[in-house]
Amino acid sequence: MTEEKVKVFGEYALPEDEVYFDKEIEEMKQKKTWIPVTKALPTPGEMVLVSCKTKSGKKSVNRAYVDEKGWWHGSGSMSGVQAWMPLPKPFEEEEI
Repeated sequence: MTEEKVKVFGEYALPEDEVYFDKEIEEMKQKKTWIPVTKALPTPGEMVLVSCKTKSGKKSVNRAYVDEKGWWHGSGSMSGVQAWMPLPKPFEEEEI
């Protein structure tokens, strides 16, 4: 008996593995940790923080979004996007 495999982030995996990846990504979003672009991309059009590294090794953090074709758009250099995370909630005066 052969098991059907699905392609997940460029690798072949069993369908139940895809559910695991979804849970792992959701946990990273909730914890506000960096999510490698090799694991997942944000929803197209969703503004997020991105961690970039240029070919010369310069690192930066920028605000950006990814489009439906996988191209990044935002402030600063969008070359070498390595990871992303959701934006924090806006400041509320009551939080002081």
